[in-house]
Parts: sequence; C-alpha cells; structure tokens
Amino acid sequence: MRMRELGALVGRYLRALLRGRGGRIALAASLIVFLGVLLATRGDGVSRSTLMLASFLVVGLVAFATAAWAGGLLPGDRAEGREVWLASLAPSGAARRLSAAVAGMVLAVAVAVAGSAVLAFVLPVVLPDASVRDAREIELPGRLRVGRGRRSVPEATLDLGGPVAEGATLELVVSPIYFGAGQESAEDATRQPLLLAWTIRGAGEETQGTAHLPRGAPVAIALPAGARTFTLSSRGPRVDVVVKEARVLGSERPLLLTLLLAGLVLGLTAATVAPVAVAISRWTSAPTATTASFVIAVAGGLRFLLPDLAMPDAGRLHELGLRIVSTAALLSPDLEALGVLGEPAAGRALESVGPAAFLPPLVYAAVALLVVAWPTRAEPARGRSS
Repeated sequence: MRMRELGALVGRYLRALLRGRGGRIALAASLIVFLGVLLATRGDGVSRSTLMLASFLVVGLVAFATAAWAGGLLPGDRAEGREVWLASLAPSGAARRLSAAVAGMVLAVAVAVAGSAVLAFVLPVVLPDASVRDAREIELPGRLRVGRGRRSVPEATLDLGGPVAEGATLELVVSPIYFGAGQESAEDATRQPLLLAWTIRGAGEETQGTAHLPRGAPVAIALPAGARTFTLSSRGPRVDVVVKEARVLGSERPLLLTLLLAGLVLGLTAATVAPVAVAISRWTSAPTATTASFVIAVAGGLRFLLPDLAMPDAGRLHELGLRIVSTAALLSPDLEALGVLGEPAAGRALESVGPAAFLPPLVYAAVALLVVAWPTRAEPARGRSS
C-alpha cells in the first residue's frame, strides 16, 4: 500500500476523532478541570510546583484520554457499516488498524504539546514566579553526610565547576539525620533546629552565612559572581545533614520552550496507549476498548506505589491484592519518562531529554502495533474485515 493512501487513512481517522462527541466532551471537561485547578490553587500559600504539576496532570489526563479514544474508531466503522465499504477499497484490515492507531498517537502528541503551550501563556498570569532557569548538576562524592555524628564529616567542599555568573544560585536537596537522643525522646530530637553554615570562596573575599533548613524543600543560596567552591557544615545539635542533590541555577530560560519539550515527552508517553486501544477494539466494543486502555494507562502509575504497598506479614489478602496490582502494572506503559515534568515544576529548564527515557514506551508501543497489525486469518488480495 502506498504511503499516500496510508496518510489519507490516518487523516480520515484524525477527522473522525476531532469531530466525534468524545473529543468535544474531553475538551470541555479539561477546560472545566483546569479552571478548577486555577481557582483551587489561588492564594499566597500555593507553590509554583503544586500549580505546575496540577496543570500537567490535567493536560496528561486529556492526552491519555485522547489516545484511548482511538479504540472507538474501528467499532464505529463496524456499527455504522463503513467497514464493508472500506473493505471494498484497496486498504487492508491491517492498514486500517494501523492508521487508526497512528491517528490516535498523532492526536495525543498534538493535544499534549498544545496544552503545554497554553500553560506557557496562562501560568505567568496567575503565578508571578513561573519561570525556569538553566540548571547544572554538581557531582557529589557518594553519600555526603555532614555534621558531628560518628559517620559524618565535619564539613564538605563542593566544586561549583568554575567561576559562576552573576545571579547564580546554589540549590541543595538535603535531609536530616538525628542521632544521640540519649535520654530524650525521638520527638524532642526532631525539634532540634536544622542549621546549615557555609563558606563561599573564589569570588574575592570569602563569603560566609547560615540558614535554617526548610523541611521538605530545597535550600537556595545566592552565589556571588566568580564563586568556585562551596564549603558547608551542620551547626544543629545532634543533627547531621545528608546532601542528596546539588545544582547551580544560572540564567533564566524561555518558559515556552521548556514547557513545549515537557509536553512532547508527555504526548509521546500518552501516545503509547492508542495502539493498545485499537488492539483491544479488534474484539470488543468502543466503550470497552476506550475504558480498558485508559485504565491500563492509569495503572502505569502504580509502579511507583509498589514499594510503599509492600508490607511484610500483612496477610494473604494483602499479598493477593499486591500481586493483582503488580500484574496490572506489568501490562501498562512505563511512565518513568514523565519524571522530567518535575524539572519545570521546580523552576529548572529542560534543554534536552535522553533517548533512554523513551526506550521503554517505544518498545511498549511497538509490541502493541505488532498486535494491531497481526492478522487473525489470511489477508485477501483486497480489503478485509478488521
């Protein structure tokens, strides 16, 4: 079959998805939910991370639902008699199924990218600090524990990777470790202040400072222009500080480009659901195929919950439920690539995404496309039933 004819079939199914009632319902529902997110997150206590992640959640649900809606294309042809008419033409059943899957994949990517572009214009209006900055990771020497405990070092020096530019910020992700509570309770120990002291060298005179560590949030420290090293120590009694991540935030980057790249990652991940929906629709009705494929996609998020769900000696019923959840997660696409959405939510720019992040979803989509194209019986010379 010629590529032009295959492209015509993809275009036909794209028009069917755009004109269908489900597409209009999904668009209206997404607008209502997005307005609800904006209204619910208004206020000084709402962080940029919360609003961005909630907005990405809305865009992602619409993209996944769009991909799942491709499962209604072939059953729609069967129900309205178009399948017989299409079968009398040149395209085979496999070509029609592949075209329906590709149409769903293309539309899912388009929805995710378009939704992210809308966020790039809406978020700065409702969120004054909706900006992203260039981020450069600092390599840490293994497990870096600073403090006065037996397993810690008194102080640690981080190499900033050369003189930093003016306006740069050092971002540290740290966690406390309490020790030596002695006669006091653990609750009293956790009330001890988390105090971090530092010395910055390389920018003329040394710069020193201290700050109380925010619980559950990164530590942001302004760096003077030309700084080369950063030495830190813990000043809190009976509290060590473990440095998990360290990065230098530089100049501001265009928010639109970062969100478009994030939307592309989101769309490509959501697109893997479309061939699954079309494969299921070969033997089921449109509502069944759409619902089943969407549930399979949502089950992909259960992969991240499996470590928390594992409980030793919790009983046979809990073990059975855990096995069911594990099986559902194995049948679902790998959503690990969506972890990059946390970068713009944290104010860090996305410049590129490694191809390794897309390998599991692409393998998953390839297997689903193989099931879509696999014939159930010998293909006749002309079209056949799907």
